Amino acid sequence: MKIDPRRRPELAARQRRICVVGAILLVASLPLTLAGACDDEISKEFRAAALPTIEAGVQSIFSGVVTGIFTVADPNSGG
Repeated sequence: MKIDPRRRPELAARQRRICVVGAILLVASLPLTLAGACDDEISKEFRAAALPTIEAGVQSIFSGVVTGIFTVADPNSGG
């Protein structure tokens, strides 16, 4: 199967998106996997200490993604 050279940028972008989605899923599932190795008391303490930090991190990432999308959509907005 021969790939048209004009489609190479499309394929590279698709592969990049797949890698990004895979990395996000891995990072999101890692704490859940690691927390399963703790017994009940330790896991409760871990969740109580980690959840505010994880929540703040996810909110920061989401805010950055949304800001980036709006900046790409309207680069003259000055934001």
